[in-house]
Amino acid sequence: MTTTQSAVDAGAAPKRAGAVANVALSDVTKATMASATADLQRDLGGAMMQSLMGVLPTAGYASAAKESFVQGQDRADGIATGHPDG
Repeated sequence: MTTTQSAVDAGAAPKRAGAVANVALSDVTKATMASATADLQRDLGGAMMQSLMGVLPTAGYASAAKESFVQGQDRADGIATGHPDG
């Protein structure tokens, strides 16, 4: 290790320690709450979008299944009465 590098390292350590020492506990708590709030908003937004993206295809599938069932029932009624085309 060179003397220049050790001087830089020695000078940097007190600055970092001093910066951390000057942070009040209330600032850390505020930062923690802000982070938690941001996480909650992101998670909640993701859950809502996931639900919405699940509801749309399900509604389309349910509509298509119902239509298919009705057509099948009409065809079955036509076969039972002797008219297979409905």
